[in-house]
Amino acid sequence: MSGTRGSRSVCAVVAAVFLFLIAPTAGAAGMLIPRNGGSPIKVREHEVSVEIADGLAKTTLRQTFVNPHGRALEAIYVFPLPEDAALVDVAMEVGGQRLEGLLVERSRARAIYDQIVSSRRDPALVEKIGRNRFRLSVFPVLPRVRTIVELTWIEQVP
Repeated sequence: MSGTRGSRSVCAVVAAVFLFLIAPTAGAAGMLIPRNGGSPIKVREHEVSVEIADGLAKTTLRQTFVNPHGRALEAIYVFPLPEDAALVDVAMEVGGQRLEGLLVERSRARAIYDQIVSSRRDPALVEKIGRNRFRLSVFPVLPRVRTIVELTWIEQVP
């Protein structure tokens, strides 16, 4: 009987730690908003996973959107990260094709993004717009096709 009570205590502590770590993550969800204005594109699926190892939490947020409009859109995805977190990976899926992000210098990244948009291909650009806020520019967000945004960041476990 005391073994069961001990197991429950351990489970309760693990659950409390998990909830403590996830709480800041819930605020890290973003919204996909058409660049030309209009209402945000609704989230169809929202998944969060956290791996903890060696004093670090690695969090992956995956959100799925479906553009309800009859045309392709350029959209902006604005998202906060928890204080002291570091963005380590950005990926996007459009029409079943996964695109991985690369880290490059800001002005070079903007020039590459604009060049790709003008050729009507599929870029995404992440820019830091505040202390712990980022903006992801996405093109194209195709009509009635799943667009998935996936962000991964790390932070120290308190």
